[in-house]
Amino acid sequence: MQSHLTGIVTKRGPRKYSAHCIELDVNSEGTTVDEAKNKLINAVQEHINHLCETGEKKYIIPKADLTKMKNREDSQVFELPNYLIL
Repeated sequence: MQSHLTGIVTKRGPRKYSAHCIELDVNSEGTTVDEAKNKLINAVQEHINHLCETGEKKYIIPKADLTKMKNREDSQVFELPNYLIL
């Protein structure tokens, strides 16, 4: 399994940002970059908790393909905290 998860925050309009964890396909939104990131971290933690509770903790996380996202001016790529990893 990978040692990190990748998040991408993209500006969607005035005071609207969306955040996406590529490996888990989890999303969130916020009115600032930081709010979108923090909501994504919480959503990913909830998703991982659910995987553990349902016995799916052996879930394999595919490697993210960031080649298209790194060149976008309106997006910011970041790593989610390591403590979220199973």
